[in-house]
Amino acid sequence: LTERGRSDVTIALIADHGENLGEHDLFFHHGGLYRETTHVPLIIAGPQTLAARTDALVSSIDLGPTLLALAGIARDWGRGRDMVSIIEGTDRGRDVVFSEHMLGWLVSARTRDRTMIWHRGTSNQFPSYPIIEGTREVYDRSRDPGEQNPMVDSSDSALVRALDAFFASAQRNLAVHKTVDPDALRSLGYVQ
Repeated sequence: LTERGRSDVTIALIADHGENLGEHDLFFHHGGLYRETTHVPLIIAGPQTLAARTDALVSSIDLGPTLLALAGIARDWGRGRDMVSIIEGTDRGRDVVFSEHMLGWLVSARTRDRTMIWHRGTSNQFPSYPIIEGTREVYDRSRDPGEQNPMVDSSDSALVRALDAFFASAQRNLAVHKTVDPDALRSLGYVQ
């Protein structure tokens, strides 16, 4: 790009999900919402980016606001946050990040040290990992970084409240964006 006179271009590379390579007896097809499928690479390079790494919790919905901030474009909409402030140290990142899979039948809330995976539907798409409505898997990653042994008490109230707030926010966002056709979203599998 520089050779073509385009040194002003910012490039972002991100994956939408990871893959299972035998972890949790899952192979490929990104089943489950364990770290292997939710922790993805993100690389942003351009004339205004900072050379930095962070272990802050961020979400893929933060990419858009970050690119807009790098381009100097103000925004006052959406749930995403500008990651530039995290790199600069003026923001510590999110307290909780969320993931969804299988038409929202699996959802997760992840903090720095805990993960809750909530089965909101039932499916046997993954024979080694049955998805059973109502099941909640909670992991204390400070003691179990590989998310191998769910805690006996799966009622982590902070994560349950975070997931409830996540769903309430999603409903509010759908109500605000009246130009979005709910039937179109449903046909794409985004809304049940």
